[in-house]
Amino acid sequence: MYCPVCGEKIEFPDASFCPSCGSEIHITSGVSKSIPRENENGEIKLENQPINVELPQVEETELKTQGGTGPYSAKTLAFALVSCGIGGVALGVGGFINFIRYIISSSGAPPPSSFPIINPLLLITILIVARIVGLTFGIAAKTSGNKAIEYEPENGVQQVGNIFSYIGIIINAIFLVVAGINLFTLLFL
Repeated sequence: MYCPVCGEKIEFPDASFCPSCGSEIHITSGVSKSIPRENENGEIKLENQPINVELPQVEETELKTQGGTGPYSAKTLAFALVSCGIGGVALGVGGFINFIRYIISSSGAPPPSSFPIINPLLLITILIVARIVGLTFGIAAKTSGNKAIEYEPENGVQQVGNIFSYIGIIINAIFLVVAGINLFTLLFL
């Protein structure tokens, strides 16, 4: 059986909620109904009588025909925007700090005491960690986008999320390599 909301396969037939999206699953198959019966002594007791109801099986292909934006499309776009945001902020901060350091060092004057010069090793380490986090969000966006393609109808949110996930992965991967090269040259050359 599959969840009618997100399309994930539900392994447990008596599950009340989908383990993936948390939607409530209404299953009436195998439910028993209590019926009052009178016994030989005149006492009324409740007797369980099973009720069998056949539920239609929801197939994966039927889920794609439902309209609208699903949860995987929304996750794709959110994760992709976070990935691009981290990539852009890390690029801007790293570029700005390096530009300021270049201007100060090329002027020949000692830096003013009020301007804190960030240790280059610390800066590169922070940028590498930020790139890894951004790359992780980009990969999570692409994974969620693949599920959206599989389980949801094609929609604009899914397509934009997939495009931004590629951009986030590319930005973070390229500048992760650049930061790694900078770290190597700082430590060994």
